[in-house]
Order: sequence, then C-alpha cells, then structure tokens
Amino acid sequence: MPVKLHYNFKDVFRAARFGLSIKKIWVMFLGIFFGSIFYSIFTYLSAVLSGYSFKELWDQYHLLPIIGIGEIYGWAKIIYIIGLILFAFFIFIFGTAVSKIHFEQLKGDEFYEIKEALKFAFKNGLASFFAPIALLVIVLLILLSGVIYGLINKIPYFGEIFFIIFAIPAFFVCLFIVYLLLSFLVSLFLSPSIVGTTGNDTFDTLFEVFSTLNEQPWRLFVYEVLLFFTMFVAGSIFTFFVGKAIGIGYWVLSAKWLMGEKFSNIMNNAWAFLPSYPFLTNFSSYFKFLGIEEILLIPGFIKLSGFQAAISYILGFIGYLIIFMVLAYYLSMFYTGNNLIFITLYKIKDEIDLLAPEEEEEEAIEEKEEEKKEEEKVEEKKE
Repeated sequence: MPVKLHYNFKDVFRAARFGLSIKKIWVMFLGIFFGSIFYSIFTYLSAVLSGYSFKELWDQYHLLPIIGIGEIYGWAKIIYIIGLILFAFFIFIFGTAVSKIHFEQLKGDEFYEIKEALKFAFKNGLASFFAPIALLVIVLLILLSGVIYGLINKIPYFGEIFFIIFAIPAFFVCLFIVYLLLSFLVSLFLSPSIVGTTGNDTFDTLFEVFSTLNEQPWRLFVYEVLLFFTMFVAGSIFTFFVGKAIGIGYWVLSAKWLMGEKFSNIMNNAWAFLPSYPFLTNFSSYFKFLGIEEILLIPGFIKLSGFQAAISYILGFIGYLIIFMVLAYYLSMFYTGNNLIFITLYKIKDEIDLLAPEEEEEEAIEEKEEEKKEEEKVEEKKE
C-alpha cells in the first residue's frame, strides 16, 4: 500500500526511518565506494605530478588521500578536479537510484529491485548531475561577459561613459548571479530527488529547481534545516552504535585469555591504515560527545610479521568499509529526506500529488490545464 504522508514539515523527520534501509544504504555505499576509487586514483596521480613522493603519500594517506586543492600545483590541479567530479558523479547517480527506490516505496512497491533502480539512474540520472553543472556554466559565461565589460571600461574617456551607462544593468546582472548560485545550491539538494520522482531531463529538472525556489523558498529553507537536524540526531545514534560495536569487539578479543596482545597489535596497525587516522582525530570532540572516544585511543603503527601485517591491512580495509557504511546512512537520509521535501512542495505549489495513481495524476494535470485556460480566457475578456 502507498505510504500516507502529511504533506508538511512532519514528513521530514521520517527521513531517519526511511533512510535506515539495507537496500538504500547498500546502494549509497556502492556510490561512495566506486567514487572513492576514482577519486583516490586521480588524487594520487595529481599529487605525484605535483612533486610529492608516492611512498610518503601512501605512508600518510593509504587508500584514501585527503588532500586539498591548495596542495596540488600547476596543471595537475585539472587531474585533481577530474577526480572530484567523478566522485560527485557517482554520488549523484547512486543518489538518484536511492531516490527512485524511495519513491517506489512511497507508492507501495516495497520490492523494487536495486538492479532496476540503477538501470533507471544510469539512464536518467545524468540530468541530476548536469543540472548543477549547467547552472555553473551559465554563471561562468555571465562572469566572462563581466570581464569583457571591465576591459571596455579601461578605454580612455569612452570607458567611463560606458561604465556609467551600464552600471545599473551590471548591478542587476550581479544580483542574477547571486540568484543562480542559490539555485545551484538548491539543485545540489533536490536534483536527484526531482529526477528520481519525475524522470525529468536536465531542462525540466532546472525548471523544477527554479519553480521550487521561487514559489516555496521559506518552506524549502525550513524543511532543509529540519532535515539536517534529523540527519545529525539519527546519524549520531547510528555512529554511536557502530562505535560501541567496535569498542566491544576490541575489548573482548584483546583480553589476555583470548587473542590478547596479538589482537591489539593487529588492530593498532589496522587503525593506522585508515584514511587518514589523523583526519579522524579532528572529530575527537564529537566522538567524545557520543561516548565512543575509545575508538581513537588505539596506539599507532607497530611493526609486525608478514602474516600478521597482512591481516592488519585486511582489517584496515574493512575499517574503510565501516566508515563508508556510516556515510552511506547519512546520504540515504539526505536523499530520502529531499524526496519527501520535493514531493511535499510539489503538491503545495502545483497541487499535484506525485504519489497518486497515474490515472488520478493525469486527471489532476488536466484539471490544472483547464483552470489555466479558463483564467486566460477571463483575462482576454477583461482586455
């Protein structure tokens, strides 16, 4: 049976429950996993071309290098940016798949297959990825015209006159850029949900982004704030349980009458192999707040024999997978929550229920078109 929604802010809080789905978390996990592979390859390549030693990079970052663009030099930045774009591509595509799974679930199909969702995402999900890019391209083109405007202003005498004449239009163009950047931010949130629920192409996706931002800005803002609050609370609880599970496993197996010091040494090496264990320590206050700071108290690297070293690397790799699983839950909540937000706002602004049976939806669209025609006729008579 279809899920009954309130079509108001109450639905946003349900993202925690809808996001806690093995199917959705698994899809998002795959997106993070494949995206991270491409990101790591391109980041390592760009860093080596920037003059860094691969051995030093590997010793510090291992499988997932967390490097800022400011640490990459010259044209190697292009390779680094390509890696980031590929990572974003997989997140958007698999996010669209999660949105599709959730949409079908809301319509009553609890057994919608992952294979079908991924097939849909790779066929239609490019629209969710290209919509934000299209907005950035438009902004860059406008900025390019601004450069031309500035060059003309450098012409003696004529430049000053030209500047005064077009100063006010230039101000409104800058204001339009701010609007486009805000639309870009909205598209990052809603594009996968728009495509996952409607199957729109890039142009129609952008239209829905503009429509939602123009007609329901305050609801959109409030709902997104509520969604991030929900993600923080539910995600923290999920992280707490994962952290406690790791802590209990470490406490039991490191007991002297079990694996003892051997297990501790293997775990120490495994933990030092994580993305950047130093990066995780940046969240020490957050882990302390959750009461799982013990997962950061594991000592550093210890030299082990060949077999134990191999086991520690395998456990380290599993550690990456655990981190990806936690992030996958956050993203699963993000996309299911934005699904609920878009469906709610679409019903409010267009008076069409996306979850209604197709026949009812078509009737609603026809009724709306007839109302528009009648309004146009009334306006024509007034004129």
